[in-house]
Amino acid sequence: MMFANRKSVASTRLPVFALSCWMLGLIAFIQLLVAAMALATRFDESRQVRYIEKKVPKTVVIRIPAAATEAEDRRSPVVSRPPA
Repeated sequence: MMFANRKSVASTRLPVFALSCWMLGLIAFIQLLVAAMALATRFDESRQVRYIEKKVPKTVVIRIPAAATEAEDRRSPVVSRPPA
């Protein structure tokens, strides 16, 4: 009679241990998904093209007319002339 009573009590109980294991497994799976999404967004942000603007001075070519004589050459304010 005692054994029959135990089976009826055991059949009415909820499987608390099994439910808690399933809940912990579900929580662990959700945490893995969150970590994977965080890594995916980090890698996605690092693939974005970044534009860096640099100001490069533009080279300006100035043409200096050649002096006809040495007298004009002495009067010119240019210290040196580029080679022809």
